Amino acid sequence: MAWWSVYALVQADHQPQHSFSVINFGAIGDGVTDDSPAFAKAWTAACEATARSVILIIPQGKTFLLKPLTFQGPCKPPSINVQISGQIVAPDDPSAFHGYPLDNWLHFLSISGLTLNGDGQIDGRGANWWKLCNASFADTECNVPRPTVSACFPVSFSLFLNGLRIESIVKLMHEYGVMDSLKSEIESTSEHTFSVIQKSSTSFSDSKTALNRQLSCERQSDYVDDQTMQIENCKKLQLHGLKFFNSPNHHIGLAGCDDAFISNLHIEAPEDSPNTDGIDIGSMTGVHIDNCVIGTGDDCIAVTNGSSNVNITRVTCGPGHGISIGSLGRGGSMAAVNNIHVRDCTFVGSSTGIRIKTWQGGSGYAKKITFENIELYNVGNPIIITQFYCPHETCANKTSAVQISHVTYKNVTGTSETEVAVNFKCSQSIGCKYIQVDLLNITSAVPGKTTHAQCLNAFGQARHSIPQVDCLK
Repeated sequence: MAWWSVYALVQADHQPQHSFSVINFGAIGDGVTDDSPAFAKAWTAACEATARSVILIIPQGKTFLLKPLTFQGPCKPPSINVQISGQIVAPDDPSAFHGYPLDNWLHFLSISGLTLNGDGQIDGRGANWWKLCNASFADTECNVPRPTVSACFPVSFSLFLNGLRIESIVKLMHEYGVMDSLKSEIESTSEHTFSVIQKSSTSFSDSKTALNRQLSCERQSDYVDDQTMQIENCKKLQLHGLKFFNSPNHHIGLAGCDDAFISNLHIEAPEDSPNTDGIDIGSMTGVHIDNCVIGTGDDCIAVTNGSSNVNITRVTCGPGHGISIGSLGRGGSMAAVNNIHVRDCTFVGSSTGIRIKTWQGGSGYAKKITFENIELYNVGNPIIITQFYCPHETCANKTSAVQISHVTYKNVTGTSETEVAVNFKCSQSIGCKYIQVDLLNITSAVPGKTTHAQCLNAFGQARHSIPQVDCLK
């Protein structure tokens, strides 16, 4: 290679980073002013920069109020670093989300080489959303009955007019078995339905009421995930050091972000906050989550469909529902989860420990899953496999199931709040195969009590195990 070619390459690699502060684009940072337009302008400038590497600066000492915002790629720079040193907060009134898609609050889409880091805080201010959930239409996560058809059906039209996915409405009606009785429901609710539509387009007060009803009904069907941060199709993602609080729903959703490295996050929400998962992973390969502290009202981490080659290490979980593989196979869908490793993790006071959960009627597989060097402190239901996952307790029996196989539990120790420390509940038609249990020592957290294991159609081997897992076939 000619010397001038080498010189050009060296110069390109040493181009200065270009930085863009949101302050320079009009952000105020007083926690009251809507800084979304300034953030959008700053992002556009950073994304269209010609430098090889750029930094978007969210400075310390300020609180930035943002409405739902999408940071859209692809971008020209091969590397973009969003450096969050200040605090970002969501509106605390759900009606402020009126007119926006309700899937996400902060959405990063199709950005290769994205880094999100810093010592800043991101607060979803979800308390008023949780009240909506707890007050009316909910599932077992909220400890009140599921919505009736007549309650949800009129709202579906309002959902569609607000730009949400029509698929969610169809799924909702299928789930509750309303397709056959749709005609009678329309006849009984049509007048009210169009009244809601008309009012929501003309009156702020009525639109707020309609929106709140919409949120209550739809959020509990799990088709609208008003997540604090959703990151999609961002190859080689890095996410480090940030603190997340009080998401309305899931805190961080990751999808299609292959070769991602997540570390040193702190994620926190009250134990009774509904559906506030810490990190959800789906449709990804090559993921490493390390050294995070997560305490929420739902799964600390959930690994969902399409995930492979995932390593979760040194995570402290609690309160919450533990680290879950799934749920998988909902609505008869096909699952593909492979090569998941959870190691050197600690669970403190979580209602569930390490769990694999699939719905009846699904297909596909979840295999090559390892839980190793796990410490449990007063954990309920420490080890669970269930092929009968149904949090709403209204699911029909079905013979097909996601095949669960090649699952290893090694060196899992600590104390259980429940007498059943190991529970393998597998489909009578498919079963769970090649389960290996080794060096298990889970005793009761309750003085004078013992722990035991129970199995249904589970096949494998166990050795050096307290309690004895002699129910494996």
